[in-house]
Amino acid sequence: MLGTTTVAYWLRRSERTTLGLRVDEQGLCVSAPWRARQHDIEQALQDKAHWILAKLLQRHERQRQHG
Repeated sequence: MLGTTTVAYWLRRSERTTLGLRVDEQGLCVSAPWRARQHDIEQALQDKAHWILAKLLQRHERQRQHG
């Protein structure tokens, strides 16, 4: 939950050292280091909730305009 919105996301673990967020045609993708705790990932999503929701809205609007 981001605010009052339920947001599904893909979680990809890798050798990276930082958390990465990407919004594309498939939705939200979170890339996290193997050592990152789930709690820390969820907190990062809460910290970036405004950005994530804005990007998801932009993606939705683009899809709606292009049919």
